[in-house]
Amino acid sequence: MSGKHDPRTEIDSGNDRKLSRRDFLKKAPPAVAGLMVLGGMGAGLGAAVRAARDEAPKIRDYRPLGKTGLKLSDIGMGAGVDDAVIRYAYDRGITYFDTADSYYNGRGEEAFGRALKSVRDKCVISTKHMVEPGWKKDVLKEKVNASLKRLGSDYADLLFVQGVGDPALFKNEEILSAYRELKEEGKYRFLCFSTHDTDIVVPAAIESGLFSAAMLMYVPSMFQKMDEMHTRLHEAGIGIIAMKALKGGEAINVLEKAKPGRTFAQASIEWALQDKKISTVLISMRTFEHIDEYLAVSGSGR
Repeated sequence: MSGKHDPRTEIDSGNDRKLSRRDFLKKAPPAVAGLMVLGGMGAGLGAAVRAARDEAPKIRDYRPLGKTGLKLSDIGMGAGVDDAVIRYAYDRGITYFDTADSYYNGRGEEAFGRALKSVRDKCVISTKHMVEPGWKKDVLKEKVNASLKRLGSDYADLLFVQGVGDPALFKNEEILSAYRELKEEGKYRFLCFSTHDTDIVVPAAIESGLFSAAMLMYVPSMFQKMDEMHTRLHEAGIGIIAMKALKGGEAINVLEKAKPGRTFAQASIEWALQDKKISTVLISMRTFEHIDEYLAVSGSGR
């Protein structure tokens, strides 16, 4: 994937789900909706609307994900469920989209599948599964295949072992055989893990040699060895996806050190982006306003 991105200006394209004018006006950011009312929608969004959207905040930096060869937008979209909001995120330059089979009972995967269908090869999509150590390999394979069906894709770019608490899982041959077979079948490109137990799980994950990326809480007050763990991952060529940066920002009173006019969320994201070892800051985005607010600080870590 190239670090350059060609953001689209049309929400409706290809085989994506169509929005009626009324539906779009309900969902569109206020400035865009206002221009549409004044100028009319016409055959497309119109020059005025496109100009307004071009002025909206956008992704300004793309960072490498470890040794994968992938580049991710420095801010990624997590837990999306609204087709129009997801497509708006893509139009603003976001290329990394994360979900899980448990998010909205699978509706998050379905929404990403619909909204990103026509631009699938320009995106990095990850999904996650909570893995029970007693599972037979067919159980895990069925869950992954069900996720791919909901995503409308033959593969996931990043497939996560979600919420690892016991690193013994990394030596579970039944589970590992499932991931090996899925890889051989082309069902995912890179195996990754997420954890809330950074200090315990990260050393074992590095030693296993299984993983290409890690999704970790960016909350130094909870993990005193966080910087050490990030350094070890970085040196091992394992990409780092930062989650829960808002919680981390709250813990260190990030607004006290932020630039004037920053919102709490902007200050927290900007703080995390200063860490050059981080590939992307993953944050939930459920509205157009969230996207415009968060992307205003994209590129601030360059």
